[in-house]
Amino acid sequence: MMASKAIKPVYDVFKEAGIQFDESQFVPTVSGYYSDSKTGHLLSQPFNSSTPVLYYNKDAFKKAGLDPEQPPKTWQDLADYAAKLKASGMKCGYASGWQGWIQLENFSAWNGLPFASKNNGFDGTDAVLEFNKPEQ
Repeated sequence: MMASKAIKPVYDVFKEAGIQFDESQFVPTVSGYYSDSKTGHLLSQPFNSSTPVLYYNKDAFKKAGLDPEQPPKTWQDLADYAAKLKASGMKCGYASGWQGWIQLENFSAWNGLPFASKNNGFDGTDAVLEFNKPEQ
């Protein structure tokens, strides 16, 4: 919407209204997600920036031969752990009630990882998804 000039950036709105707006008060990865890559200013105010939480069963980890104090840190870890949990007798090694955007978009934003070309689409409408990378 910014590229088509359909919106006015929030930093301009606050400036014109004479409202002091300290963009540095936001978590850097969150503000970076909502910012213009050319100016570094927020295009919109961060809204509903969720932080997903992974709950896991330490007893099931032990039974599967996994270290219960070492939860998965990457998607590949999660896939490997899920396979081991299933092999140890669980019917399902991993399940999530979260929508896909939490597992890709939110994860990528929190970890400063792009998931599309053209600066995550900010630099052109011909961006393509690029989310099968080792970090993800």
